[in-house]
Amino acid sequence: GITAVPLRYGRFDPEDQRSRHCPYLDTINKSVLDFDFEKLCSISLSHINVYACLVCGKYFQGRGLKSHAYIHSVQFSHHVFLNLHTLKFYCLPDNYEIIDSSLEDITYVLKPTFTAQQISNLDKQAKLSRAYDGTTYLPGIVGLNNIKANDYANTALSNVPPLRNYFLEEENYKSIQRPPGDIMFLLVQRFGELMRKLWNPRNFKAHVSPHEMLQAVVLCSKKNFQITKQGDGVDFLSWFLNALHSALGGTKRKKKRTVTPLGSPTHPYEPLGSPCVPWCPPTPPHPVSPIPHLSLCVPVVPRCRDVHVPPVPLRPAVQHQAAHQPRCQLPQQRVQHQHGVTLGQALARARHGQRQRPAQLGHGPGHGPLWQHMELGVTP
Repeated sequence: GITAVPLRYGRFDPEDQRSRHCPYLDTINKSVLDFDFEKLCSISLSHINVYACLVCGKYFQGRGLKSHAYIHSVQFSHHVFLNLHTLKFYCLPDNYEIIDSSLEDITYVLKPTFTAQQISNLDKQAKLSRAYDGTTYLPGIVGLNNIKANDYANTALSNVPPLRNYFLEEENYKSIQRPPGDIMFLLVQRFGELMRKLWNPRNFKAHVSPHEMLQAVVLCSKKNFQITKQGDGVDFLSWFLNALHSALGGTKRKKKRTVTPLGSPTHPYEPLGSPCVPWCPPTPPHPVSPIPHLSLCVPVVPRCRDVHVPPVPLRPAVQHQAAHQPRCQLPQQRVQHQHGVTLGQALARARHGQRQRPAQLGHGPGHGPLWQHMELGVTP
């Protein structure tokens, strides 16, 4: 007679005919798939060898016998899983790889990729995309989920072309060698992943969760910036850009340049008041450098009746701000008004007051603009 030989649960056959004819592909539920969260097993909280169940969207560890993914497939009859690291699909508990071209859209949502040609055409061929849930969105202008108190961190960096083009292509920073134990490079990886998801034209939903990147921010900033606590947007932007710069191997800022007055000695053996240079009374040196932050007056836009908010170009605002800048270089120290506002805020208030109260501007000698008569204090 014919004896039945039990199948051993071990390595799958790469030439298994079931790989291209899996009967469980129709059980995949794309509406519950969300790859924006940290790749951790929902039971063991391990990040090693994690699989995503494509039926319920949960994460489980392992694929072998007695693993969490195996037990989940037996208990709930969920059979299609995706390895979040190798991007391969498997059928459990039968343990064979699934090969089907219809699953490429899932891997692209998990890890979007862009070619140099696609990056160069982003600003030339801007068009709306339709998500799997039916909503339309414009790639690059996608809403970020507010997890709890992280709205201060939703800075507009995804539409800065040099920064965007650099992080859309992972090969630009993938080969950078970092010392062992360096956690700052995790910030670069998470920001690159978030940038590619924001510009993905094939998303399943019209919003993205910055959960993984914000967790990297909390870790790399030593909890100075947290998800559950409000923070200052300008401070976060300054720290974030400097952290990216240093993690990518950027050089540190040079020392402040000291401006010496005309006629002061530039060499220890050079006498004061040499015949070549006329002598003038020595004055204490002061460092000079540009202001790192400058507030802009964004034009008022009427309330939108549509889902899509029209973008406002910043170039006219920058040009308008530059036209009202004083023609002098300010020290590196933070310039503040007597009430504690920054220079950009003081200039904005001055222009606002000039529009609202033109009769009150003509005070003091010369009757010049208001910012020329402001009492600006330099804080150490």
